[in-house]
Amino acid sequence: MHKESINRFKMKCCFNKERYKVKYILLIGTSLYSLSYIFMLTTNSIYFMILLIVIASLGELIFAPSYQVAQVDIMDLDKKGSYSALGSLATQSSSLIASLTLMISQYLNIYLIFIILTLLSITAILTLYKIYDKRMESV
Repeated sequence: MHKESINRFKMKCCFNKERYKVKYILLIGTSLYSLSYIFMLTTNSIYFMILLIVIASLGELIFAPSYQVAQVDIMDLDKKGSYSALGSLATQSSSLIASLTLMISQYLNIYLIFIILTLLSITAILTLYKIYDKRMESV
């Protein structure tokens, strides 16, 4: 009986570590990805731009698989369609934001766009972090 409770405790600890690992990987990947693109706005150096593109690519490679794992983790099995639709809506919304940013970039100062995108990125990172954290507490 005592060994059983120890094994359950070990499984819970490992499971919690995996949750936190995914959460922090999401945070790191999103940060690298979004901040690299934000800093691309302000650079004129081709070498720095190439470095930022490599960092953004690494951020995307870190983020994408973890995002899929996080989606599965927070999904209720009976609401898979709703979660998938919401994930698709996020992808479509990002395309819309990118198009709007391109349109308004003609009329706004580059540093104002930098501030707007920084605020959007911070909001997205914090939202992702809070939603994942809150949902995993209820599982």
